[in-house]
Amino acid sequence: GDYVEQITGNKYSMVTGEYGVYVIDGNLDVEVGSGKARLKAASDILIDSDTKITLKVGTSSIVITSDSITIMAKDGQGRIDINK
Repeated sequence: GDYVEQITGNKYSMVTGEYGVYVIDGNLDVEVGSGKARLKAASDILIDSDTKITLKVGTSSIVITSDSITIMAKDGQGRIDINK
């Protein structure tokens, strides 16, 4: 079944050691309705995908696959392709 948690105010989790989330089947969605989303690490940050990573701001994007990197701006009007 579904599990929904609603909190009025702030929520903090403090962990000494590792913290993981594993989704067996489906998607993992994180959405901030108002404000900023931040990811900060004292060392490296790794974003890893078997197929594709897309960074998007407005109509501009950077798409990374195992074969290419495509940088697009203004609905594809400005475009740079880097291929193997």
